[in-house]
Amino acid sequence: MLSRGSARSAQLLRSVAQQQPQLARSFATVQSDIFKPAKFGGKYTVTLIPGDGIGTEVAESVKTVFKADNVPVEWEQIEVSGLEGSGRTEEAFRESVTALKRNKLGLKGILHTPISRSGHQSFNVAMRQELDIYASISLIKNIPGYETRHKDVDLCIIRE
Repeated sequence: MLSRGSARSAQLLRSVAQQQPQLARSFATVQSDIFKPAKFGGKYTVTLIPGDGIGTEVAESVKTVFKADNVPVEWEQIEVSGLEGSGRTEEAFRESVTALKRNKLGLKGILHTPISRSGHQSFNVAMRQELDIYASISLIKNIPGYETRHKDVDLCIIRE
């Protein structure tokens, strides 16, 4: 659902597009299906990489909450770890990158970075470079029906 401001903007873009197609194209953003996540059988497939430490507990909690709320998600869980001797090595890392590219949606916990091996690139950095991710986006918004100290919070933090 578009807000009033968004609806007016969309209407203005349509009218300009009819009069001056070249001008409207420079103002509009490209909408392409190649960036949309795949939805099969009414469910989105999401890559889940629990990671190390508390990540495994958080991943299980997220799955429990999503299941309780009937969120249309099917998890493709891949066990990747930065811990030495965990048995989840480069092969699992490659599999996770392939799954993220295929699904276009993912939830990843932090992966341990060994500091003992100098020159070793962490899986976190390698994944960001491989997927061309340069920013971390956090959306903060009040949930209707829940009493909070601060009202009408609608915030987006982009950390580069």
